[in-house]
Parts: sequence; C-alpha cells; structure tokens
Amino acid sequence: MRKMIIPITMCHVNCPKCSMPVDFKMFESGPGGDFETYFETEKMEYYRLDLSMAYYLKKDVETILKQIIDFELKPRTIVKIPDQLKCTFCNSELDISCIRTDGEEKIEAFILE
Repeated sequence: MRKMIIPITMCHVNCPKCSMPVDFKMFESGPGGDFETYFETEKMEYYRLDLSMAYYLKKDVETILKQIIDFELKPRTIVKIPDQLKCTFCNSELDISCIRTDGEEKIEAFILE
C-alpha cells in the first residue's frame, strides 16, 4: 500500500426517496483496468484497488482490504463507493444506476496492492 496523488472523478446522484443530490468521488474504470473505490470514514481517506492487478497477482479482495485494517491497527469503517453509499439527508440507499460526473480532480489516496 502506498500513498500517491492520483486523479479521481467527482460524481453525484439524486436520492430516489428525497430527491436531494448526493456528491461523492470515485476512481473510474476504463480501458486497461478496473478500479474499485473505498473510503475510510474516520480519517476521510480514499483507497484505490486495481482489480486487474489483484487478478494478475492472484490476490482476493478481502486479503487486499485487510491491509487497511492492519495499517491503521484498529477497526475502521470502510465504505465501498458507490455500492454502499447512503443519502446524507435521509439515509436511504441510493440508486447508482445513473451516476453523473462533474469533472475530475487530483487527490492524495492510497493504492492498494
């Protein structure tokens, strides 16, 4: 696991229950690789998992995610984005089938290997 400055996409969805927009960031998948985005809620840190690299190295996702817990030395709440996102207004589950993108920025994030 290493920390780097990498691009992340700024996104939003409208809550299906209260219609309020919920903003979030995630690493996009594209040609040549698929990424998963994880967010640690206490320290507000982003983690990027390269699924192609995990497959190539024959590592399962649970083993790779264990790095976060081992690194922090105590249990943390890790949220998989966008799958585990909830509305910040009414706490209902979000419909992630129509994510809208609002540009890109660079952030400091951990690369899971």
